[in-house]
Amino acid sequence: MVQRANGEMDWGRCRTLLPKSDRCRPVRARTLRRIPEADLPGTHVGINAGPVVYENGDFYGRTVNIAARIAAYAEQGQVLVSEDVVSAGSTEEIRFRRLGPVSFKGVSRDVVVYKAERA
Repeated sequence: MVQRANGEMDWGRCRTLLPKSDRCRPVRARTLRRIPEADLPGTHVGINAGPVVYENGDFYGRTVNIAARIAAYAEQGQVLVSEDVVSAGSTEEIRFRRLGPVSFKGVSRDVVVYKAERA
């Protein structure tokens, strides 16, 4: 999911976050090179897993709300994920470092957040 400049969330075209995804590498490299010259904000990502509601071309629900809150919490260059993502499965290419529980506005319980890093 990508946050647009107007604050809306949008699903990216690359369907995998795994580092070996050759399809995404050229796009990511071009984008990262252009950020300084375009005076764009640094990239920060928040990912959550769970059910979503799809209606009229948009995604809604608690899962999306928490992903947006995690993305807003992330610092430049960080990929942060919820405990639900970590529990859903792991890979040898990505490791997760626990940052701890975080309280988000509009979310009734603390969310345990992890930093995703290449292994």
